[in-house]
Amino acid sequence: SLNENQKQLLQIVAFGKDEDRVRRIMREQKASALTSLQKYQRQCDSKIVEQKIPNAVKILESLDTDDTSDQNIAKFMTVLKLCDEITEGKDE
Repeated sequence: SLNENQKQLLQIVAFGKDEDRVRRIMREQKASALTSLQKYQRQCDSKIVEQKIPNAVKILESLDTDDTSDQNIAKFMTVLKLCDEITEGKDE
């Protein structure tokens, strides 16, 4: 199921696609995801997961927050889900 951030992004896209607002949300969520991943890396008990985090950070850093194409928005939907999973559904 979708989390609240995913629902918010989908609503904006579905009802007019205010591109400036979409870009702002993507920038905010990208920054939040990077922060969450870095915090998680310090607390992670799994060596396997810990080794994969630097690659995930590189992928996040490479995401283009100015690209409002459907394909890129789908990537950000995954980022939003990742943030939710890392924070276990809790807002930071």
